[in-house]
Amino acid sequence: MNLELLAGLAKLSLYAGTLVGAGTTLAWASLRGDLGPAEQEAPRRIARGAGIAASSSAAGLAVLAMRLGIGFDRSSLAAVLSGSIGAAAGAQILGATLLFVAAGGTNPRRPLRLIGTALLLSSFGMTGHSAAAGLVPGCLAAAHVAGAAWWLGGLFLIGSACSTETGGALAGLVRRFSRQALAVVAAMAGAGIVAAFVLVDPTREGWWTPYARALLVKVALAGAAVAVAAYNRLRLAPKLSAGEAASAVALRRSVTVEIVLIGCVLAATAWLTTFHSPHEGHSAATEWARRGACLAAEAPAQPGAGLLEAAASHARA
Repeated sequence: MNLELLAGLAKLSLYAGTLVGAGTTLAWASLRGDLGPAEQEAPRRIARGAGIAASSSAAGLAVLAMRLGIGFDRSSLAAVLSGSIGAAAGAQILGATLLFVAAGGTNPRRPLRLIGTALLLSSFGMTGHSAAAGLVPGCLAAAHVAGAAWWLGGLFLIGSACSTETGGALAGLVRRFSRQALAVVAAMAGAGIVAAFVLVDPTREGWWTPYARALLVKVALAGAAVAVAAYNRLRLAPKLSAGEAASAVALRRSVTVEIVLIGCVLAATAWLTTFHSPHEGHSAATEWARRGACLAAEAPAQPGAGLLEAAASHARA
């Protein structure tokens, strides 16, 4: 199988595991007290997400080492793990491990679990296309991922509650989630928009690159998910409050559609960051520069920038 395709699949799995594990932690902490029996599913979902994130991180390292054509001896591994990208990988794997270890228990704000969540999410601000543009874009990227994680984690908990809660209890949970979602999704969208304009400047000549087009696909999918969320809030939530019998089933179906759309956003993101670079299409960029930019912008669990710079220098010599 093509190594770039394997890298994209590893990143998709990494994104999914991170958003499920860390997102369930955040949503459980913010919705505690209203989830009822659905809370019992949270620790298992956190453990599964953390396990997927950690294993995907390791797989991503192995795939990237093969893409660069290096071995797995001590010196080569040290080169892979050097630099800011290696630091991000360490934060990611450590965070996922802490999440997995601390997944159990009934306290949604267990300190070790929150520390693991913070490490895992912050790793997305240490490397990648946004992080390469500076500290502020990197922080915006981490905030964007954190918002998306809370959103997805909350949807899974709402979906579970649709099977265990009825009437006023479910309506109260949905109202609370909706109030929080207004702030979280708005902040997530704002961070994403600012980061997008940093990476793609529409005032620059030749800005309509394959990267920009792929980014537009991601934005369209995210917009569709927001539209479904708005439908849930404006149409289904009032029906729940009114006690309509079929409203819980309709909400669960709508939440499932929303989760699928977010999954499509993650797939588009994995494709975008694996096969495209914000720098492609510039006259000074070579094919190696394009590939080097894509490799350097890999999600956490990728090799250090020093190794990539050395490889690029060797290729240009």
